[in-house]
Amino acid sequence: MEGSENFVKAVAQLTKYINGYFGNIRTRKVLSSVVPGFLRKLIPEKAPQNPDKWEDVFQDIERIIMPGKSSPAATELEVIVLDWLAKAIKLPEIFLSTSEGSGGGVIQSSTTENILISLFTARTLGIQKMERRNSGMEEGVAVSKLIAYKSPDSHCSVEKAFQIALVKYRDIELDEKRVMRGENVRKAVEEDKAKGLTPFYICATLGTVSVCAFDNIDELGAVCREHKIWLHVEASYAGNALICPEYNYLMNGVEYADSFSMNPHKWLHMPTSCSIIWFKRSTTLVRAFDMSPLYLQCTENIDMPNYTSWQIPCGRSFRSLKLWFVLRLFGIYRLQELIRNDIKLAHKFKHLIKKDDKFELIGDNLMTVICFRLKGSNEYNKRLLKLIHLNNELHMLSFKIDDKLFLRFVVSSYHSEPEDLQNCYDVICKLANSVLLIPELERSKSL
Repeated sequence: MEGSENFVKAVAQLTKYINGYFGNIRTRKVLSSVVPGFLRKLIPEKAPQNPDKWEDVFQDIERIIMPGKSSPAATELEVIVLDWLAKAIKLPEIFLSTSEGSGGGVIQSSTTENILISLFTARTLGIQKMERRNSGMEEGVAVSKLIAYKSPDSHCSVEKAFQIALVKYRDIELDEKRVMRGENVRKAVEEDKAKGLTPFYICATLGTVSVCAFDNIDELGAVCREHKIWLHVEASYAGNALICPEYNYLMNGVEYADSFSMNPHKWLHMPTSCSIIWFKRSTTLVRAFDMSPLYLQCTENIDMPNYTSWQIPCGRSFRSLKLWFVLRLFGIYRLQELIRNDIKLAHKFKHLIKKDDKFELIGDNLMTVICFRLKGSNEYNKRLLKLIHLNNELHMLSFKIDDKLFLRFVVSSYHSEPEDLQNCYDVICKLANSVLLIPELERSKSL
């Protein structure tokens, strides 16, 4: 259903439906007569490969979405579409709700929440382990002995989660490609154990915020298994590219992970508040978060998650609906095509930068984050970034590694075209030339 005219028609049709729903609301039953679990029988096991017609999707709103037990089928749809997406990015089957274990996913509003709930779950397990080892140990004392690990290039939400959870944490030294490796983690873990601390959580990143590096999950996982440490894999941005089979190698070793998160709103063309986290064993999560007051208890024995025990808030919005719309109206093949096109466009920009002698590339630039800098001092790059912002034709951010400032150019818009990339490069070049000209003018004035 691509195209602005089709979008306008669909919105008009939905608006009319919503208006009609409230117009005849008194004719509807308070509770639907459907049996919990009804939705899995009506929805395919996998997302469509090709786009579904809007007319079919619209008909299914009344047929399968609205008849939830006490509301639209929010919980059941979330369980199913997260299995769809897990299959599309080739997550191991143990992360699915249909696995023989207790796998499954949940949609949160942000990366911070994803990190927090995995961290709190691991913290609960760590405290319980120490209390079993040391009878009578107070919870506060146990927390003070826990220590977590992350990359210095991980997103700031990871550090924020550690601070909220009141746990010690340590940045792991990276290799020359800004990758977190198993050897350095093992060294840190053994050092901390010798100090009487209990390593309990490692946050690995697929697509770091600096140069979009990919931590070595296979090596980290082996260390986690050896020392019984919770491994969380955070793939907010780059995890979306895993929908393309050629990038699945980037998550080699993901079978070691206890939890895995990504944000479809960063690259799969949907609005914000669609941050997903999957758990290998959701029972550990539920034990950490379960609150069962009488007014929240279900009177029926149903094989569906109570998402109140999978998150920090009690209430939640119908976030799975937008994911269902996107997966059906685009289809897996079209989403793959869009990801590949963005990467192709970014690499076009990368080649323009690479052949220009006044610039240097930073990092491998595998995805659509292209890191580069104007050769010379950091001051040159500060001036360039300032001119880019003043020029107001494009927007970029900077980052600093080892006291070297560089710029980050990102392609992720549904509307990007090759000429846009050429125009961005031309603007940057013109502004860079003016930056380089300033020292020459100052030098000539001093003569």
